[in-house]
Amino acid sequence: MRYFKLFFFLISISASVMLWSCYYDNEEVLYPSLEKENCDTVNITYSGHIAKTLSMYCYSCHGNSYKQTGNGIQLNNYTSVAKNIDKIIKAIQHDPDYSAMPKNANKLSDCRINQFIIWKNEGTLNN
Repeated sequence: MRYFKLFFFLISISASVMLWSCYYDNEEVLYPSLEKENCDTVNITYSGHIAKTLSMYCYSCHGNSYKQTGNGIQLNNYTSVAKNIDKIIKAIQHDPDYSAMPKNANKLSDCRINQFIIWKNEGTLNN
C-alpha cells in the first residue's frame, strides 16, 4: 500500500509538470487589442484594408444575415460601408453616443481605426 501511494504521488507530480511545462501565453490571443502589426497608413484601400478588417470583425453580425443580427446595417459591400462610414468610425472608436463595436469584444487596434479614418478622409474610394 505504501508503494502504491508513492507511485500515485510520483505519477501525479509528473503529469502536473508535463501539463504546466507545455503551457504558454500568447499575448495576441489573450489580448487582441494589443495586436502587433505593421501599421500601413500610407496606401489605404477598401479591398486591402477596410474590407479585410470588416470581414474579420464585423461580418458575423453585419454580413448576409444582417437583418437578424446587425440591426439592419450590412457591411459586406462597398456601397453600404461608404454610406455608413461616419457611424462605423464612431462605433469602432467606442464613442459613448454609439454602440461600441465589435459587440462584446475588445476595441480594434488604433492602427485599424486610423485606417478607417484615413480611408474616409481620402474620399472612401472603391479601390
